[in-house]
Amino acid sequence: MLIDVDCLDPAFAPGVSHIEPGGLSFRDVLNILHSHQGDVVAADVVEFNPQRDTVDGMTAMVAAKLVRELTAKISK
Repeated sequence: MLIDVDCLDPAFAPGVSHIEPGGLSFRDVLNILHSHQGDVVAADVVEFNPQRDTVDGMTAMVAAKLVRELTAKISK
């Protein structure tokens, strides 16, 4: 499973390579992840850009939370 954090609205993830105004909320992405029915055997979180993550590391925290959720999904 691949999660591209560029899909998130900049209000939730400003530190990405290509911002997407009007993008998904963090809760939207979690709902998609939790509703996925198939087995997850591998995952990647991409497009985090630490040089643009100027709001107290907000995007890093979002990416870390997504990794945590994906790890939990893989372990089931």
